[in-house]
Amino acid sequence: MTVKLRSGSGGWSTVTTVLGGIGAASDPINALLGGIQRKLFAPRTVDLTLGHGPFDEKFEIVATDPDVARSLVGPMLADEHAAGRAPTWTIQGDTLYTLQGTSPIVPEEIPARLSALLRVADLLGR
Repeated sequence: MTVKLRSGSGGWSTVTTVLGGIGAASDPINALLGGIQRKLFAPRTVDLTLGHGPFDEKFEIVATDPDVARSLVGPMLADEHAAGRAPTWTIQGDTLYTLQGTSPIVPEEIPARLSALLRVADLLGR
């Protein structure tokens, strides 16, 4: 499952959408085959909302099991996201991941970023 920024909620999403479109236009066969491969072999996921307005406006959840996703992202974690205090994240198996931008991490930023991800881990299921 993944909690990510809703498409169109930032300037970076516009850039990646445009670049993705350029890549698909320059190599339409591979773009088509990649889309078919994802549909055939990727796990079936659903996009869902929590019914928490401030969270749902900014974020979306993609999950294979909506009930599990809703049980993991409770009101406290949704509030942290809505307030901008929690990073976007993905769970694969028993591992929690986050990505923060495209530039290398500055060593001085590691404690704050790790603390934010640990806060997510602490709030899962609450």
